[in-house]
Amino acid sequence: MDMIGFKSFEESNLGSRKLVLAFQLIGIGWFVVVCIVGGTMLGSWIASFFSFSKAEVFFLVAGLLLGIFTAGVGTYNLVNLLLKSD
Repeated sequence: MDMIGFKSFEESNLGSRKLVLAFQLIGIGWFVVVCIVGGTMLGSWIASFFSFSKAEVFFLVAGLLLGIFTAGVGTYNLVNLLLKSD
């Protein structure tokens, strides 16, 4: 029996699953941002300990690449986990 103004259980469950998926994707986006910014900041921090002329550029790029690599591997694992959960 369908009442006016009320959704069936299946419709309500589908809406909540979409909301959960949206928050999971937002979480993956934040993970990528934190990895890239964190890697860049780590590279800059390490560069402060060295005094040769190209230290800042070298460690900044190395930290950025480390952050991008970490974000890529982590995103791959998180998406695989997300796809296996359904």
